[in-house]
Amino acid sequence: MRTLILALGFTPLAGGLFQVPLSWAGQDPCASAATFAPFLTANGGQLYEQRKDRRARMLRWFRAMKFSAVFGATVVMPMAASAQSNGLTGQVIPQAQSDTHRRVPLQGTESNPIAEAMPVGPVPSGEEVQVTVFLKSASPPSPEALEGAEVQRLSSAQYANQFGADPDSLAKVSAFAEANHLRVVESDRVKRRVILSGTASAIANAFGTQLRSFTLPTGRTFHTTVAPPTVPANLAPDIEAVLGLDTRAIASPHFIVSHAAQAQFFSPSQIASLYDFPPDANGTGQTIAILELGGGFIPKDLDDYFKSLGLRSPKVTVDNGINSPTSDADWEKESWEDRNKNPDGEVTLDIEVAGAVANGANIAVYFVPNTDQGFLNALLDAIFNAQQTPSVISISWGGPEEVWSEQFLNSMNLALFDAATLGITVTVASGDQGSWDGGVVDAKGVRDKKLHVDFPASDPYVLACGGTRLMSTGNAIGSETVWHNPTNFATGGGVSVKWKRPAWQASAMVPLNRYGGIGRGVPDVAGDGDPDTGYIIRLHGGDQVTAGTSAVAPLWAGLIAILNQKLGQRLGFVNDKLYAMGSQGFHGIVNGDNDVAGLHAYSARPGWNACTGLGSPDASKILSGLTSSGVRP
Repeated sequence: MRTLILALGFTPLAGGLFQVPLSWAGQDPCASAATFAPFLTANGGQLYEQRKDRRARMLRWFRAMKFSAVFGATVVMPMAASAQSNGLTGQVIPQAQSDTHRRVPLQGTESNPIAEAMPVGPVPSGEEVQVTVFLKSASPPSPEALEGAEVQRLSSAQYANQFGADPDSLAKVSAFAEANHLRVVESDRVKRRVILSGTASAIANAFGTQLRSFTLPTGRTFHTTVAPPTVPANLAPDIEAVLGLDTRAIASPHFIVSHAAQAQFFSPSQIASLYDFPPDANGTGQTIAILELGGGFIPKDLDDYFKSLGLRSPKVTVDNGINSPTSDADWEKESWEDRNKNPDGEVTLDIEVAGAVANGANIAVYFVPNTDQGFLNALLDAIFNAQQTPSVISISWGGPEEVWSEQFLNSMNLALFDAATLGITVTVASGDQGSWDGGVVDAKGVRDKKLHVDFPASDPYVLACGGTRLMSTGNAIGSETVWHNPTNFATGGGVSVKWKRPAWQASAMVPLNRYGGIGRGVPDVAGDGDPDTGYIIRLHGGDQVTAGTSAVAPLWAGLIAILNQKLGQRLGFVNDKLYAMGSQGFHGIVNGDNDVAGLHAYSARPGWNACTGLGSPDASKILSGLTSSGVRP
């Protein structure tokens, strides 16, 4: 059998060659050579045949970096020609011998294309860029540990020792940073997070890609990669995600400002009374963390609002980022459509609802940029805040599962599992565009007509919160149906295509997802979310009626804080306990649907349904159910 030898060279400055033996068993070597030669020539190399009795001769240059990309091998600088018995001075390090130098693509970095994004050009080489390297746990905890008996509460040091990043992983990332002229901003074992900073050119070179800027019709700019990022092969197994190479905004706030004559509207305190929240508890001793991907609040709005309700102003701290509200003058100029996009409405709604129903709780707000990097960083910072130690986290932002990268979905899932393991309940809005969830837009700007569920509401370690239309008669609930407005806003809900159905939903009769698979059903619970029967809040100096499932997440966060106070312990991961109650602790919702796109899904029915989950809370019965199930004060 002939051996086909490929003689390749470094650039002239490197001054050497290297060879790669190639062979084809069971084929005509001449035919194989003829097939291979055009491919090689197109990539800057040249092929020749060599019998065992012939010496090699020098051929045209082949760029070392191109060779690495084409053949998945690593080129090292040559030694002197006299050191090589065959006269060739370059080396090719086989894959198994050089995982330190060999590079491999990061897995799960692919993202949905963004329609109408116009290229601006390369990110300026000297522009500062930060990336978050999220590492795998040295010893991942078992999901089964969350169910049944009370989870053991661990200190940050204990958690780091049991579930934190391997110190060797942190050391590898630090060495990688130093080799690539990057600065380590943070290296945190318990958060499994390393934040790296450097110039755009240094970051791009470190991750084997290029960064380019794009702009949207809204004026927002972002950068992303033009080729899949890579890392050294010896580092890749330690990495869960690298975030910050793509800064597109994906999440949307899930609130709706009412612009019609309201059928009814309520203060959060009135809604808490209708849902029979325990009147002798207000969340004292608890901290509710609220994640916000933009916007801000005006302290005077909060003071005036709580005073109007006859309540004290709760302690509200900004624990991350900057509180950046729109000016009152600019707010007044905005249309209804623009107000629904202004995150000030989201921030203010979250704080005022949670602060009114759990007026004794502290509220910690985490402001971050609307990027996947910001989202994960905020969640990690809230979970592992040793000063605030929140017992509840409220999230009112999200987007369809399919628009997020796989690495982001998996990283958030692991962080949410951390929260559950540490005894933190996470309440999440399920979305405001029904079983369609607004659809997914392709590169041509075409929005699909498929069933979608919102993430992170679809994650199995959160309490997903849907919306209802609530009407009262006197001091009691008169009627409650699925929230679905004629304007085609409706409670989000459906079946995940990403996450499997958890054990605690086994008896919930969750339908199959759109692929015919068994998935996690969304939402778990519900509450008043219809803006036409919404919450009156104080926003930019005036009263405004608003709602959406964004109101339901902080409503349930407030309820969890109250239950924690009453029980004298953190409920933490509560889903399995709520599903075990069945209908005992809920107002079942049996009328209405969330089909806003003509997809024939989903309708309310007795028991769990993909519009309102188990139903809206009958809080005193939930407390009784928790107590009778073994959760004791």
